[in-house]
Amino acid sequence: MVSYDDLSDGQIRMLAGNLLVQNAGLPRGTIMANLQAHDSNINGAALVSTLGGADLRNLCVSVGISAAGSRVQMADRLNSHANAAPPEQPVDNPRDIGFQELANASCSTSYKRWIGEIQAKLTPRGAWAGCLDVLVNGTPAQVNTLQISPRQTQTLQLALAGIKSSLGPYFRGNMISKIENGTLADTPEAIIKWVTGEMGALQGATEERAKSRFKNARWKEAKCSLTEWVAGLRTILNEVGPSMPPGEPQESALRESVLRNISASDPGMRQILNTFRLQPVTAQGFGVDDLVIEVQKQMALNDHTGGEISCEVYSATILNEKDYENRHHAMLAEKGKAEGEKNKAVEARKKAEEAQAIACWAAQGNNGKGGCGKGGNYNRNNNSYYNNSYGNQGPYERKPFKDKFCRECNNFFKNAGQQQEKYNAIRSHNTEDCGHHRKGGKEQPFKGAKKGGKKGDKGKKGDKGGKGKGKKGGKW
Repeated sequence: MVSYDDLSDGQIRMLAGNLLVQNAGLPRGTIMANLQAHDSNINGAALVSTLGGADLRNLCVSVGISAAGSRVQMADRLNSHANAAPPEQPVDNPRDIGFQELANASCSTSYKRWIGEIQAKLTPRGAWAGCLDVLVNGTPAQVNTLQISPRQTQTLQLALAGIKSSLGPYFRGNMISKIENGTLADTPEAIIKWVTGEMGALQGATEERAKSRFKNARWKEAKCSLTEWVAGLRTILNEVGPSMPPGEPQESALRESVLRNISASDPGMRQILNTFRLQPVTAQGFGVDDLVIEVQKQMALNDHTGGEISCEVYSATILNEKDYENRHHAMLAEKGKAEGEKNKAVEARKKAEEAQAIACWAAQGNNGKGGCGKGGNYNRNNNSYYNNSYGNQGPYERKPFKDKFCRECNNFFKNAGQQQEKYNAIRSHNTEDCGHHRKGGKEQPFKGAKKGGKKGDKGKKGDKGGKGKGKKGGKW
């Protein structure tokens, strides 16, 4: 029976790479510890045949052997492949070696996969362990004592071409320039070291970006099943780095994010969420995968098992500071729009009333038949006079009386040609309140009319004076 201890270092690295477990530049013991943290069933003494069928087939394909047959048969082929001695002589017409693209330095997960694929594809060709691995990670003394066979040299040349082709525009332009000016050696180990250095220089920024992506991840926005969304969060956590190491710290943060993104509106779902919140993530049956399974069971009971449908029904709406700010700005914009429409309506109504007042004032001013509106008063727009048929002519100051108008005074001063200069007097009171109106059945003299004759003056017929007959005052 084949155990994990029987696999070669290259096969172990390839398995870690396939399972997205950190392995780049790490010794075998550390890689095995990381694999065991990822899956407790993976350890040195455990049988390889106990690995999941899909993962075992992927491992066989990655190292270039057949993935047919049972899991025991695949494990035996892996054992034979690990113990096979690499050929020493170069072969005729060797096959090219290709690697997945490493687009830029912003994703540490892509770099881990890239370096893991290099190790996996060179290991079965006998060009990684004891060869390129030493050139990249060995001490100067180890490099100086390294003996490379002709076949390994041939494989390294093929690997060099594949590594160059796998680099995206971000790396390729700088790499070509550095090779041409002699600051970067044209060898696979030199290029791998240079790329690793570029990734390390941006590691801090990459980790902060990953933290931000994890913090702002929303299931409602992802529009996928809960399982797919959690898998995406695990991928992001692989880029966070040592600030959130694998194991309990990552699992605790992941479970908390899942709990926050599930709506508690359904009573059954609320019970599940509250139960998990009361237990640590390390408790048996209360891990992230356990939570996902329980949530999916509840969704199945409610007939909501589809990915996008379950997302719409059970995802919670989470607002961060930016969301609150956007809502505030939208509210202010809506309020401003409403106030603008209200002001336009008020202005339109004001203009309509003003136009009505102008027409009314012109009509009553020309025929002398009183004011407009209820009670015979002038329109209550206090600015109407300035826009009427009289205009703003003349040097006379006009006080903006709001709603008073006297027909008697207006007719009198109009006939006397004094309508504009007596405007304030006309608009200082209403007709029924006119001080020169008849009081007690007698006509009162109008201010400005001729006074009665003196005592003893002989007046004309109909005039009254003192004891004699005086002249009668002018009638208004």
